[in-house]
Amino acid sequence: VNVKGSSDPRTGFPVEKDAGGPDLFGYVWIDSDEPGGPVFDWIDVSATGTDIVGDLSDDNFGGPYNIGMNFPYYGDTFNQIYIGSNGLLGFSSGNMQIFSNVSIPNIGTPNNLLAWMWDDLNPVDGANPGAHVYIDTTGNRCVIQFVDYPEFNASAGDIINAEIILYPDGKIKFQYLSVASGFDVSSSTIGIENSDGTDGLEVAYLTAYAKDSLAVEFSTPFQWLALDKNSGTVDPGAADTIVAKFISGDLQDSTYGATIIIETNDPNMSNNPWNVPAELTVTGNPPFVCGDVDNNGEFQGILELTYLVDYIFRSGPAPENEFAADINGSGGIANILDLTYIVDFVFRSGPPPVCQ
Repeated sequence: VNVKGSSDPRTGFPVEKDAGGPDLFGYVWIDSDEPGGPVFDWIDVSATGTDIVGDLSDDNFGGPYNIGMNFPYYGDTFNQIYIGSNGLLGFSSGNMQIFSNVSIPNIGTPNNLLAWMWDDLNPVDGANPGAHVYIDTTGNRCVIQFVDYPEFNASAGDIINAEIILYPDGKIKFQYLSVASGFDVSSSTIGIENSDGTDGLEVAYLTAYAKDSLAVEFSTPFQWLALDKNSGTVDPGAADTIVAKFISGDLQDSTYGATIIIETNDPNMSNNPWNVPAELTVTGNPPFVCGDVDNNGEFQGILELTYLVDYIFRSGPAPENEFAADINGSGGIANILDLTYIVDFVFRSGPPPVCQ
């Protein structure tokens, strides 16, 4: 157990690659030192964001705070976030105040977290007054910026400036603007974890990694990009094809980018990993309205329900747009499960249509 205020005797392994994953859900990470990785692009929200540092003290957390969007994370959707004083953000509040960090994933609380610098930090450290934490939800993203943020029992100047950026497509970006030479990054955990601690993606644990002008991006192609296979074997001299499916669904107008990382046993290290960029540009109105089974341009619950009943049980006309009729988001054609889903929505306050 790490005792507060004492030197941490634990050590981790060095980070030897600039990309990693996927975890079980499909998240991967890549940093700005990797060719094709994210560009370090600092977004200063100190003039536009809301300063919530007054909610924080040593070993506590604040929130929940609105993030201005429905943010997809490990198969769930969140519109609020908690901010812990010890380098943690979380979509659950359990044990968010803890200072003693562990490896990711871990079923012990806290879970459902973003660990940008999980360690014993202290925004009210006496030797380093003037820390700030800003949250800004403008510009179709949420930025949480930590300014002059110190460690616990730090010497004067042992501070870090960093930020976490959340995007509507589920992409997460950690950016480290500056790390003081006396700030002990080697005792922290950096990574992400799901709601019950059974899955996660660790970037660094008890090892020096974070540095000035570094960006680390987490993404899961399965939010808008799906591959028909995630592993396989190819004989020498043979070839195989991986099919990529782009899913615009209800995405907002924007350009979405990802990197497909292919790791092999190719002896040519320049090909391992092999990074394939993928980009989706969504413009104009969506080609269909989710749940618009009768193709009249809008979703009208009872009318769509009647249309589906007629199609499934009375040999009525098929939906003109199979994607709009995939009401439960299963990826298949309209069937009894979609009918059950819309009945639940119309009569039992169930969730709205979620077409892919």
